Amino acid sequence: MRTSRNVKSLYTAEKPDLNHRRHGRIRCEMLRCKLGEIADLSASGMRVRRLGRKVADKGDVLHMNLLAFNQSVPVQAKVVWVKKSGFLRYEFGLEFMELAPETRASIASLARMALNIRVISDEV
Repeated sequence: MRTSRNVKSLYTAEKPDLNHRRHGRIRCEMLRCKLGEIADLSASGMRVRRLGRKVADKGDVLHMNLLAFNQSVPVQAKVVWVKKSGFLRYEFGLEFMELAPETRASIASLARMALNIRVISDEV
């Protein structure tokens, strides 16, 4: 019996890493930006859900403010992917560009507050 493939290589081959994120992400509640609701946030970017027409395309660079808890953090982000998720519903993957250390600290503070709100609401 002849085989055209090395069966052993199928089991020992390294699986590709499907998660290309550089930083961990935090699922968010009560965070917004001009595109819509921020679904999750990390040190390098965010995922945004939008109800309405598509207002940005892959490759666009956007200037916006992250809004939550009476705070506003200005950021510049590049759209790295866009996905249609339903009728007039979109998701955007954004990568932050050139963040100053104080901006990174402000984003981390917003993420911690969003995480605390989520933990409290899960406990209630």
